[in-house]
Amino acid sequence: MRRYFREVHGVPLTDGDMDRVIVTSGGQRCITVSLRSLHPSTKVFLNRWDYSAVAPIVEEHGGEVVRFNCNEDLSPDLTDLEEKVEDEAVLYLSMPNNPSGYFSARDLEDIASLMTSRGGGVVWDAPYVFTILKLRKDKAEFDKRFSETMITAFQRTSKRYYDGICILSSLSKTCLLAGLRVGFATASTRWIQNMSSLIGREDLSSSTPSFIIGESVLQRFLVDHSINQWLCKILANRLTLLLEEKLPLILPQNGVFGALYALLDTGKEDGVAVSERLLDQSGIAVVPGEPFYGGPVNAVRLSLVASPWMKGDEEWVKNVQRLKNALYAMGLI
Repeated sequence: MRRYFREVHGVPLTDGDMDRVIVTSGGQRCITVSLRSLHPSTKVFLNRWDYSAVAPIVEEHGGEVVRFNCNEDLSPDLTDLEEKVEDEAVLYLSMPNNPSGYFSARDLEDIASLMTSRGGGVVWDAPYVFTILKLRKDKAEFDKRFSETMITAFQRTSKRYYDGICILSSLSKTCLLAGLRVGFATASTRWIQNMSSLIGREDLSSSTPSFIIGESVLQRFLVDHSINQWLCKILANRLTLLLEEKLPLILPQNGVFGALYALLDTGKEDGVAVSERLLDQSGIAVVPGEPFYGGPVNAVRLSLVASPWMKGDEEWVKNVQRLKNALYAMGLI
């Protein structure tokens, strides 16, 4: 884990920094303990579009969730954040963003600077940093050199603001091994100590098969990223098909995309109602945008990975056409 954070995120860890890393039974558990390790009265800031599971975790722990706005291009409205932020607050951010796919190394750096200057910190949920694509008007593409450049840009923030950032990751997303329950994090010694105190001894008192396998997988991953590059090419092709079919997607406007999901604009209809109609009338399952947005919103989330891949990706092509026909019948396109 130390090697992963050192090589991928540029965190200045040594092999002896055992007190600055932690392993959990899954990425979701990692998110939970990072947030529950905060003082119960802490204000936790969330981007308007962000991972839906975070707000309930914070609120059940006694914290207060404060949403700050997005700009039209899906970038975080840092002016709004600066006006709302308070001393000793913490900001949770999935970057690249789940579910909008937006990301910017500069935005992460500005956020880290702001939060640490006020005596607070950042929980950076970062398992999607290997799914970065280039976006053009009607096409998405994977460029290995471009992706590596973006990851390098993130490292600047990790190196400079490490003591105020808790970086989270998981094998299921990073190494594309759904079901292998291994999450891992790095942060300051005190933050890791707080997280460790929340993890039950029954979870981590002995090595589990997932941890044993996970160690080998992660070592291999650091040598060979080919499986992620394969996935990125599939993601690019699937996103390109959605663009070619002119579905009303809500995509970042900075020419970059980085998630396993895409947002679909439902026009004047609420996303919850649209998701129910799609399921009832066409047997198509999408997720309402509301829990990710923090309130009612006319959008739904599409999964780019729900359909298993086979040569030619015929199932995905068929499903996209079904979705397009259903949206047309509903008067949404």
